[in-house]
Parts: sequence; C-alpha cells; structure tokens
Amino acid sequence: MTSEIGYNLLLINCFFLHRNIGGYLIISSDYCFVVEDDTAVCGYALAAVDSKKFEEKLKIAWIPELRNKYPLPVDEKINSTQEEVEEESINEAQKLIRSFHNENFEFNKVPESINKTHPSIISISMLPHITDSSVSKRLLTCILAALKANGNLKRIEPVHLIN
Repeated sequence: MTSEIGYNLLLINCFFLHRNIGGYLIISSDYCFVVEDDTAVCGYALAAVDSKKFEEKLKIAWIPELRNKYPLPVDEKINSTQEEVEEESINEAQKLIRSFHNENFEFNKVPESINKTHPSIISISMLPHITDSSVSKRLLTCILAALKANGNLKRIEPVHLIN
C-alpha cells in the first residue's frame, strides 16, 4: 500500500510538471527561466507572448503528447458525454490523467475579456523554502525584460499572471 501511495505521488508530480511546465518549454522556450539553490531547482517563471495562440499550439502539439505519455488504461476509455468509471473508484493520479483525455480539456483558458487587453501570460512559482522575496522579484524582472526585449511588451499592463 505504501509503495502504491509513493508511486501515485511521483506520478502526480511528474504529471504536474509535464502538464504545467512542459508546454511552455516546448512551445515558448525563449521565455522560460529557472532558479536553483545549492541542491536543486526551486522556482521558475514561464511566459507566452500570446496566450490565445499558445493555447491553440498546446492543443495541437502538447496535449496529444501528454495523452501518449499518460495513456488511459484500456478499460477506462472516456466518452466526452459519459464516464464509464466511477469517480470514487479512482485515485488522484488517475483523475489527473483522465482530465486531459477528455475532449473538452482546456489548459489554462484565459477569458477573452482579459486576453484582449492582456495578451501575454506568465506563470511563476517558487518553493516555500525560498523566503527571500527579492528572488521572485528578480525572476519576474527577467521574464518581463525578455518579453520587452523581443518587442512583445510595450508596457507592464498587457500581462496576466497564472498560478
């Protein structure tokens, strides 16, 4: 039982990294920054110039890769209108995997009202043990400078953050 829990936690972590970070690395790698401490990576900032185009590219290039990497078991094929497996009978890792096999899956859908005025998107995260707020501020400064240097940011306002 303990090894199954450990495996599920590992799977959830891998899935989280692939789902939330992998698409940026593949589609928008010019706008990906990481922070390391003495032991490992402890934070990141990721950006896409146009969240709407980024979402479209994810659907074409990244979501199919996730589906191939994390296939549904043969007895768990999902129909977009009816789920054959009861929610209570599956664990969190299976729920996460099943989520992007659904035809209606959307990555980080940005409302059109926000996208019109704030087309660029930034995702930034730091591990809790990084208590120096200047680290995340410098990381955000780097990502905004990269967007601006490439002519994609005229002023700070056209960016929205996701977490």
